[in-house]
Amino acid sequence: MNKNGIPLIWIVLSLALSSCRTTTEKEMRNWIFGEESLSKMQIPKGSILSKDRIPPENGVLTISNFGQVSWLNSILGRFDLHEELSLDEKKKLLNNLFQNIPVTSDHKIFRMTALGGFFESGENLVFYSTLYSPSQSAPEGSRFILDIKANCILTVNRESGETDMTVFNSAISPYLNWFSNGVIFQEGMVVKTMDLSNIETYEDLKNNSDYISHINLADRYTRDELKENDLSIPCLLISALEDPQLNRKEKVTAALNMFQYYLYKEGLDQALTYLALALNLGEELENEDFRRVLDYEAPHMYALMKYLIQKGNENGTEIAENQVLQNSKKS
Repeated sequence: MNKNGIPLIWIVLSLALSSCRTTTEKEMRNWIFGEESLSKMQIPKGSILSKDRIPPENGVLTISNFGQVSWLNSILGRFDLHEELSLDEKKKLLNNLFQNIPVTSDHKIFRMTALGGFFESGENLVFYSTLYSPSQSAPEGSRFILDIKANCILTVNRESGETDMTVFNSAISPYLNWFSNGVIFQEGMVVKTMDLSNIETYEDLKNNSDYISHINLADRYTRDELKENDLSIPCLLISALEDPQLNRKEKVTAALNMFQYYLYKEGLDQALTYLALALNLGEELENEDFRRVLDYEAPHMYALMKYLIQKGNENGTEIAENQVLQNSKKS
């Protein structure tokens, strides 16, 4: 970490981006900011559209289902889209952000994805996706860094404490634009940088005897890159669920984390069981954050995971059928 608290790995990435000067810079700028760019196009409010700069000639990256859903859920929360977008719209946004990512090594934006008419001015929200090679300080097993930036600047209003969002369509700066990074590992697992393992944080949570710390620790374990932590998750959460001292909100939180754990493990039946438990326990909760999670976030995360798993099974069946047909033609 530097003195501003920014991980050094991301400073390296930002410098790599700002120092990238090639003969195609003019074409890149026109593609991103020109009259036919997604930031200038008249896109109906709520419509989702994407443009790729390069074809997937070198293949595409396949990344973990839970990583996609978890990352999308974070983006939806950041831009207050949980209640704004329908499930079908969330599927489309997920596909545009995380599916068919072309393997590229030029460290340039490969895709733009726009959400039409998002800002009060009527302008589109545009996400810019770039693939980087990991630096030496990246976690072991890192294959790529996926960087997603947006055409806006987020600042905290000192008076209200709320986050102000300003459209920024004149440049893409690693120090100004909103961004989110994730590490893609060798086996396809993708983990947001803020979710990577942190031993100091883990030790602090372990040293606290209260169940809220245990629930938070289980949440971190579910979303980090260390598979050896997975075995501890059910014990941490079941102990919390069985404790009669916990209040209703705490039990709902524990049930939601068990739901998240089984989503991560792609155990849809078990995930649904704990989602039902969370919904039952939280039926009378009026807290705005809990209602959003129970009414929108969690059910849609389940539906998105089911969608990706079924989509993967269909693709696998199609590949197997094609192989059988190819083999029969050879015989």
